[in-house]
Amino acid sequence: MRYRIPIYRVHYHRSLYHDNNYVLSILFSFDKDDDSYQFSYSYPYSYTRQQNYLSLIEKKKLPYFKRELLGQSIQNKRLDLITITNPKNMNPTEKVHVVVILGRVHGCETPSSYVCQGIIEFLISNHPAVVRLRKKVVFQLIPMMNPDGVTLGNSRTNLLGIDLNRAWHKISQWVHPILYAVHNHLMEIEKHENMELDLVIDMHAHSSLHGVFTYGNAYDDVYRLDGVFSKLNYTSRRP
Repeated sequence: MRYRIPIYRVHYHRSLYHDNNYVLSILFSFDKDDDSYQFSYSYPYSYTRQQNYLSLIEKKKLPYFKRELLGQSIQNKRLDLITITNPKNMNPTEKVHVVVILGRVHGCETPSSYVCQGIIEFLISNHPAVVRLRKKVVFQLIPMMNPDGVTLGNSRTNLLGIDLNRAWHKISQWVHPILYAVHNHLMEIEKHENMELDLVIDMHAHSSLHGVFTYGNAYDDVYRLDGVFSKLNYTSRRP
């Protein structure tokens, strides 16, 4: 049974005793000794829910939707690769633009999964803008980068207690099989003569900031192409 703790029993505040960091305090009574209790940091979104959702979309047999097994986690859970584009772009013979979207590398950041699901639903819709985009762009989504951490209820880490978001520079096939599979896939796109990898978006959720915001790569040269998306995203939301 799912139960939402009333707001008056939840306190989130800065603590002078913890270097001015935020502290979350919950008033809760464990009144049934035989029950097992679990606390969710945000609205839950499980590995099983994601698998059921992707299977449901896959059964529709949409010509512009493709689901593949990119790899497996340490616990042998699926690492799904979702490709959404015009059928002729699945094996392109002409130049196509590629956008890769990663999600849920941190188990506690469930909003990332909700946003990824929303992106999928939009990209498979019949909205005129999406129909035009699918003709020009290959969208690839890896919606759950840390299925083991999600299943175990870990906040940031995988089965081995490793924060995958901090391990891209030292990838091991055995310790980080997810990163290994994703890295190899991105390198294959880079080497493909007809694929132009334009953008990689890593979807997260923040513990204290609200709304939608973007972090981009920082360079001394402010005119680097890497900052264009962040700039456009910011200006498009201004009144």
